[in-house]
Amino acid sequence: MIAALLLLAAGAMPAATFHCGAVTRPGVAELGEDGVWRGTAVDLCRQRAGNRVVEFHLYETPAALAAAGNDDLAVLSPAEIAAAHLAPQGAPLTVSRQVLLVKPGAPIERAEALAGRRVCLLVASAAESALDRWARERRIAIVHAGFQEPVELRDGFDAGYCAAMAVDAADVPGGPARTRALAPALAEVPLYALARRR
Repeated sequence: MIAALLLLAAGAMPAATFHCGAVTRPGVAELGEDGVWRGTAVDLCRQRAGNRVVEFHLYETPAALAAAGNDDLAVLSPAEIAAAHLAPQGAPLTVSRQVLLVKPGAPIERAEALAGRRVCLLVASAAESALDRWARERRIAIVHAGFQEPVELRDGFDAGYCAAMAVDAADVPGGPARTRALAPALAEVPLYALARRR
């Protein structure tokens, strides 16, 4: 008790915590190799936290997603909002886009021209899921060339191993100057910042 009073008197009480979370997405919420969270969602959390300590975490399980409404701020897609039994608030914070990229001089103008051709992608990525959904809806057969690392993906694409690569628009390996995006995007998912109602 005396220690708490001394801390209070000295203005050294522990800072309040601002709880924040999201699902991992390139450019939105990514844990860097240095252990630091980065992305639009993380930046917004830091901004809204003020002088509070930010505790950022992922919604990796259904239980974690269901508890998103307990956080001070959660960045979620419409499907994730529904799964958490929440409601969108305001305009989207950002849009997560998965796109098909080709080399600037490639004769391919439309994604449908990739039927039967090889597409490079990162295994188990949002871009792979978007490509599968897009191809299934159009009944187009695409040959997957799966890679584990972005550098391998870029090397395979640069070497001509595939006609295109499916990636998240926020995470174009090697930069956009060396590629051209085919329109329309494979998927566009709005992401909302939901603040806990007090």
